[in-house]
Amino acid sequence: MHRNLLTLAALIAAASVSAQTVYDYTIPTQYNSVNSTVQFAFPATVQTTGGATLSLQWAACYSGGFGASSINVQINTSTGWVDVIDENDNTQSCVFVNESAFIPAGVFADAITVGGGTLQCRMDADDGCQPGVGCSFLNDPVVRNLRLQYTVSAADFSIADATICPGGTVAFTDESINNPSTYLWQFEGGQPATSTVQDPVVQYAAPGTYDVTLIVETEDGPDTLVRTNAVTVYSLPLVNAGADEVLCPGESTQLQALGGVAYQWVPATFLDDPAIADPVTTPTSNINYTVLVTDANGCQGSDAVSIVVQPEPVLSVGAGSIVLCAGDTLSLAASGALLYTWSPNFFISATSGTSVNVWPPDDFNYQLTGTDAFGCSSELAIAVDVVAPPEPPTVVNEAGLLSTSSAASHQWLLEGEPVDGATDSIFIPALNGNYSVIITDENGCTAQSTPVYYGSVGLADQVANHLRVYPQPATDLMVVSGVPAGARLQLIDATGRTVLTKSSTSVDLVTLDVSKLSAGSYIVEVGAAQGVQRVQVVVE
Repeated sequence: MHRNLLTLAALIAAASVSAQTVYDYTIPTQYNSVNSTVQFAFPATVQTTGGATLSLQWAACYSGGFGASSINVQINTSTGWVDVIDENDNTQSCVFVNESAFIPAGVFADAITVGGGTLQCRMDADDGCQPGVGCSFLNDPVVRNLRLQYTVSAADFSIADATICPGGTVAFTDESINNPSTYLWQFEGGQPATSTVQDPVVQYAAPGTYDVTLIVETEDGPDTLVRTNAVTVYSLPLVNAGADEVLCPGESTQLQALGGVAYQWVPATFLDDPAIADPVTTPTSNINYTVLVTDANGCQGSDAVSIVVQPEPVLSVGAGSIVLCAGDTLSLAASGALLYTWSPNFFISATSGTSVNVWPPDDFNYQLTGTDAFGCSSELAIAVDVVAPPEPPTVVNEAGLLSTSSAASHQWLLEGEPVDGATDSIFIPALNGNYSVIITDENGCTAQSTPVYYGSVGLADQVANHLRVYPQPATDLMVVSGVPAGARLQLIDATGRTVLTKSSTSVDLVTLDVSKLSAGSYIVEVGAAQGVQRVQVVVE
């Protein structure tokens, strides 16, 4: 069927002379008694290059004096039936008259489209006779030789779907006549831009409307068909999935996509309906959504949105249990958020701020609300346990040694000022004055004794001056001189525990081995008939 292909240049040059043929069809039927509407059609019409000529012969018989006979022929178009022939001045009786009319190209192409490839027509005639005057004939009026003529382009093609989205493909089907031997297609905006195959498939990337040209070489020569705006490539929808959001735990948000008529969100996790433009999501963790949007043209675009679920602030007020000594004021300092609210407004210095002071008289519960920089908040219940302070301690002054009851901690004071290092239950003053002690219990509550005066006068102090201990401080051996014969020596640590015991002989020197003792302050106590003597010593 196909001859050797011409080169592209030769084919384009040859197409300057168009190879056309003529559509010429006569309906073989003779229509009699066309005094009422008769419909007919011209079949198998093809691609036209312009208008068409419709011709016919008709005859009507009448008796003179009753007016001329007439005929009307119409074609069916998108706007309704349109007159093609409208003759109303025929005065010849029973003689066939030739009639013809030109159908403009636009009207003719429209009528072919409405007829689905055929030209749909109708006609009626009036013979001019009046009833009862004897001029009515059985077959009158008569129409014959209904003929349609127009030129036909050899090059022709059809497109299954000429409207696509960017990136889509268009299949072209050759419908040329007169046995083409070669083809040259030219695709504006297409890929490929040209083709020499009979039925090419072309891809279009960019939105727009594009011309398609087909040049064929036929038995009658070359022919060119240019169809302007033959292919339409729609734009992709402008999709907007909305702004990224930050949510607090338990919060919901409504997504909002724009740009189409159909929507699909992925993943569908946490969504109430993934197939609508504005689903509601209540995420429990961070998630990214993508929406696929389809517009009215069937084109699709996508956009993404990110949802961050901000953890609620973790609030803290100090560490461990919160205990308040009755009558005291407690400072509470919050952490874990940006803004704080305290409630209720009882026995508290403020209802907002990082730090507040509280002084409830009894056990009391507060609630702390903390809000972070994202507006997320959480609550923390604070139980303040109010406990009674310890009983005030009593100070015992015995032969120059001050002692008090045991407690979690002690602090001795001279004239109301703390004495450095005096933190045991037993204390040997070095200076005269008023001494007191502050004790602290396991709850951190304190109590203070009444002052006790200490002065270095009296028999016990004078006798004690006869004792001499050396070296000071001692590391291995400690020698005590001036010990009465038969006296009993004790070395007492800071807690009041006896760590060494020894008795003297007839000599007044007693040696104590302190090499295994812990470093610290000790009391050498010498008991004899003359009384008890005490001396403070230090072991290193």
